[in-house]
Amino acid sequence: MSSVFISYSHKDKLFAKRLAKDLRKFGHTAWIDEENVLIGDSLIEKICDGIDYVDFVAVIISKASLNSEWAKKELELAGHRELKETRVVILPILLDDVELPKYLVGKCYADFREMDEYENGLNKLLKGLDSHTLRPDLSSEKMMIIKPYLFISTPAHGWLKVPLSELEELGIRNKISAYSYKDSLYAYLEEDCDLTMFIEAKETKLGDEYDVEKDMFTIFVEDFPF
Repeated sequence: MSSVFISYSHKDKLFAKRLAKDLRKFGHTAWIDEENVLIGDSLIEKICDGIDYVDFVAVIISKASLNSEWAKKELELAGHRELKETRVVILPILLDDVELPKYLVGKCYADFREMDEYENGLNKLLKGLDSHTLRPDLSSEKMMIIKPYLFISTPAHGWLKVPLSELEELGIRNKISAYSYKDSLYAYLEEDCDLTMFIEAKETKLGDEYDVEKDMFTIFVEDFPF
């Protein structure tokens, strides 16, 4: 599955949040500033990191975004990355009946101008993600910048990639079973036993409302590589 930065004007926030929720429903990771930029963070730095480390940038084109300096800057950053990597990075999403920015002219877009056609637009976006997605590189730490944990799912099972240092802090480093794996920096926690123990430890530390899925990026592979 893919990671997607959603670029939008805050006047289109409700649509952006709905789109993020639907992308996650289909296994993708959606980066949206309202959820990923915290008090005290540098807004520019966080947005640059988000655009640099996701697979795609879904650019919501609307009357509001065309007048938003932030949205224009995000499109510019995504455009530089697309040119540098010589692959599809920007996925245009047309929300209003407006003229596309020059850089996007000629690109196919997902059409969300009619909300009763929302599902058709979403399906087109999902097909675009599937067709342009590269096989994930598990040796890369890019995904760990977007989300702190990586869940590796195979057709039969799953493991959560967690820093060993965090397991040490939680006091469970020496308690994980033989069904999980370790390398020099990370543990890969087996989903039925050790992942449950990890979640319980996090809930003890942060409270019962802690939701690991919000901190988790999921990829699907045929076989676990370790």
